Amino acid sequence: MIRVLHGSGESPIPGVVSCPTRTTCWGATYQGVARSTNAGATWSWKVSSILRRLERKYGPLFSGNLAAISCSTTTTCVVVGSVQGSTSFGRDFGSAGLVLSTNDGVHWHTTIIRGIGGLEAVHCAAQDRCYVGGSSSPDWNSPAVIYESSLGHDAWHLQRTPQRAAGVWVLQCTSALDCVALTDKVPSGQWHEGVGYNGALTIETQDGGQRWRVTADRPKNLPGGLSCGPSDECLLGNQPGIEQRSTNVPLLVSSDGGTTWHSRSTPSSLGEFDTIDCQSPTSCWALTGTRYIERSVNEGRSWSIWTLPEVFGTPESMSLTCPTDGRCLVSSEDWTGLHSSRIAVVSVTL
Repeated sequence: MIRVLHGSGESPIPGVVSCPTRTTCWGATYQGVARSTNAGATWSWKVSSILRRLERKYGPLFSGNLAAISCSTTTTCVVVGSVQGSTSFGRDFGSAGLVLSTNDGVHWHTTIIRGIGGLEAVHCAAQDRCYVGGSSSPDWNSPAVIYESSLGHDAWHLQRTPQRAAGVWVLQCTSALDCVALTDKVPSGQWHEGVGYNGALTIETQDGGQRWRVTADRPKNLPGGLSCGPSDECLLGNQPGIEQRSTNVPLLVSSDGGTTWHSRSTPSSLGEFDTIDCQSPTSCWALTGTRYIERSVNEGRSWSIWTLPEVFGTPESMSLTCPTDGRCLVSSEDWTGLHSSRIAVVSVTL
């Protein structure tokens, strides 16, 4: 059974969601940050005035400015996105990264990281250690940036990433020191404009970001979904590249936290995996485009498929998080025209 909740009026509907427990979920949308205490059935605003204060201080925000959220506990969360200065407000500093963080679920701290294009990914590996990633300029073919904070999320430190790594799309950590990131690839030789046109990279660190190294290079693929579990198992979904005719791109699987990868074929009917969320190796959920949600109980070897409701249309982005096995939240945002978001509580009898 799939139940769809629509956002209207004062009811916040998040575009990206993180659920640290079976019942408590935090979500971010272009309007602010919201919380649910019933696994996504209903939501209440917790942070909306912060965005209005930022607009008064720095100028209008980019559309879809809150791009990702990660919560390590029910009261510890980090939200990332982008902000842009405006000459009409007298503070034209260009684009910058935006970080909202809380250690108590009530008071939120704002950090503006200037001189970068924006932030798209975040993962909190522990209550006091989080990583955020994005691009060094608004062009996501430009070099990647990854920051780490282990001081209550108030101080963010730039880490050194491989020269070939461009904009960071997904961050996943299996411990406070071991993380994997999915990035675009900096073009070599002929310049190809457009996100992902030059391929995708997987990079990993085993020392808290002191050294990141490339562990998978997919020159013909676009970045897809990535999920890593507490037992060092990772599942990486690829998307076919712009010049790639076949839509059936194998999954990549790692059993050592992203250090080594091997291919795993998938049914031709699935096509690509845009978003993946694994609670364990025997329980993985994934999104294929905007039409299907799938579940695998055997590390991605086979998948059961359900059709998503047409209410999602053709959104700019979709995200997936599953607070329990058999109950997932599928959320979407449309950044074009009138800004809107949708969320579906997906409950499947297993």
